Amino acid sequence: MDAAALNEAAARYVGAWARGDEGAVRGMLAGDVVFRGDGVVWLDDLKGPEAVIASLRRDHAAEPPSRYEVVAAAADPSERAAFTAVAWERGAGGGAGAGLTLKELLFDEAGRVRVALLSDPSSCRPADLFAELLPRLQPASRARAQPADGELAAAMRRALGVWDAAWGSDGPGAERLREVCAENFRVLDGYGLHGSGPSYGLDAAVEMVSDLRRGSYSATTQLHCAVDPATRVGFSRWEGKGVSKTDADSQTRLGGFDMCLFDSRGRLETLVQFTMKNYPQLAARKRGGREGGAVGAPAGA
Repeated sequence: MDAAALNEAAARYVGAWARGDEGAVRGMLAGDVVFRGDGVVWLDDLKGPEAVIASLRRDHAAEPPSRYEVVAAAADPSERAAFTAVAWERGAGGGAGAGLTLKELLFDEAGRVRVALLSDPSSCRPADLFAELLPRLQPASRARAQPADGELAAAMRRALGVWDAAWGSDGPGAERLREVCAENFRVLDGYGLHGSGPSYGLDAAVEMVSDLRRGSYSATTQLHCAVDPATRVGFSRWEGKGVSKTDADSQTRLGGFDMCLFDSRGRLETLVQFTMKNYPQLAARKRGGREGGAVGAPAGA
């Protein structure tokens, strides 16, 4: 599948979910499909088509979305991976809630979804983040209608690669971030739970990477990455681990899903960081409710 086919397949899946079309959703799922929980909102995995269809029924029985629309997309044919950002609303005029849910879909050779990531950060993050982002995102269909810019795409991929690798002890130095980030660079905490404030800039990012290296041994791996030069949007899926230099037994594992907006030179301008880890403020929340053992999540898979 090329990038256009992957984006089209992801859009069909989103459309089928929005309609509550069980037959269409089931037809797009591999027999051994797994929807992996992010560990923040979705606590458990969904395994098999029947678990996914049961979630679809619960989602639409509660309250069907009044809007469920792809507003950004990018795909990596080498990994058969498609990323989407989906704007959702519930209730008349979105009065009952609105937000943005991110998806990573991995397809098999037959074009069926075999692995997906469950993430709906808008159940945690205040809506102002999405009010800021949505006007800057174009429908994915517009991106497919424009010619690809190979040089810009390469710069965007390079910038994402440097950003992800810089957080590892063996990665590029913190000052390298200044080469791939715009002067007005901002990082937004996607979940709103990290504790570093709602946003921070380039100087703070450089200092945070430097502090991390001084206090721990860490490693990061970029699992999947895709960019769309037409809309200057990209996505990155990564995982990492770290060990304190003063306490060898204090190992930390975490993952992440980033959505990035780039400037015209392919530099990182706005990066929305969804860090997947155990947040203390969520420990007391009750498990259950929706698909995958979701913690209060309002939107579907």
